[in-house]
Amino acid sequence: LDIVRQNPDMRSRISVLGESLQSREEELQRVEKMVCTLYGDNNSDSIDKTRFKLFCKNQHLQSHQLPPTNAALIKHLKRANYQVYVWKHALMPTITDQTPDGEGWKLIDNHLKIDWTDKTPAPVGVMVSVCCACKGTSESRRCSCVKNSLPCTDACTCNEE
Repeated sequence: LDIVRQNPDMRSRISVLGESLQSREEELQRVEKMVCTLYGDNNSDSIDKTRFKLFCKNQHLQSHQLPPTNAALIKHLKRANYQVYVWKHALMPTITDQTPDGEGWKLIDNHLKIDWTDKTPAPVGVMVSVCCACKGTSESRRCSCVKNSLPCTDACTCNEE
């Protein structure tokens, strides 16, 4: 994170986190551009474009080696913003009446669950053609589809049919 410490513009982009309870769209876009820079794409302000460029450059990358999708990044930034807001206001007698529901979390049966994303990690056409090359069954923990929370496709070698 030396790059962030040494870059005043990046520091100013993330310093807005936690200033207000609900993150504003323009603040999230500024941080998204910073994340593109952290992945080596200084000219992009779209994490999805950066993700696509990196994938095209090296198609052997696993999904966990790529930047998150915009949908996943926004949810993560909303969770971070909410948490930083709580930390910045920790000494106040009452912080907020608002629950984190909708700020990167979902309230399900009175339990907070992380809301990771509301979109697929790639277009449906790509998702259908993705396949693993594992030797076992799709229940195997070694299956790359299972590891990446993706369903096995007809092209997968572990497909029983």
